[in-house]
Amino acid sequence: MNATINRAPRSDVQCYLHVPYEQKEQAKKRGAKFDGVERKWYVPFGCDIWKFRQWLPHATQSSMKSIVQKDRRFSLA
Repeated sequence: MNATINRAPRSDVQCYLHVPYEQKEQAKKRGAKFDGVERKWYVPFGCDIWKFRQWLPHATQSSMKSIVQKDRRFSLA
């Protein structure tokens, strides 16, 4: 029996987001935290980073897509 592994990428570092002021409550509801020193929103360690994809910097989005594509190639026997 083959079962596809379907895991959401998790943040293993503090990943900063580009959250417009108008969308700050939406980001906050998804679990984003605000760094008062940097004055930026970020994905806390261990959170499902995919929930924040609309606010990720473009380079991070590209990296995530390749991680998800590679992860979908693996299966359990």
